[in-house]
Amino acid sequence: MRKIAIALDGNGIAGHFGRSERFQIMYTHDNKVQGKEVIRKKHEPGQLIQYLADRGVNLIIAGGMGECAQKKLTALEMEFIVGAEGHVDQVMQDYLNGKLRSTGEVCKMHLYDKSHTCMCDSSKEE
Repeated sequence: MRKIAIALDGNGIAGHFGRSERFQIMYTHDNKVQGKEVIRKKHEPGQLIQYLADRGVNLIIAGGMGECAQKKLTALEMEFIVGAEGHVDQVMQDYLNGKLRSTGEVCKMHLYDKSHTCMCDSSKEE
């Protein structure tokens, strides 16, 4: 069984992984959703990835994600897809059908907003 965490904003994909307050956890097996639950983010700053890993999540889907989070996920051998957008059910169906591809881009907030920094040696992981 695979556990997939999808960063939520309403019923759609959150534009920023680290700022999402809720995650839809999808349990899949044989390319079908077997169950799902919504969890609220409960962690100390900088611990979101470990929190999800401790819950058995092995794939994260979000609209955007900072470089530090991408590096931490790679180090933990967790997969991620960024650049997703739309309603959570459609995004999940696209993933199951092999149509969802990661853009691999770093969240634009990290590139253009100088007040929003990502220091990989700190506790930030957005």
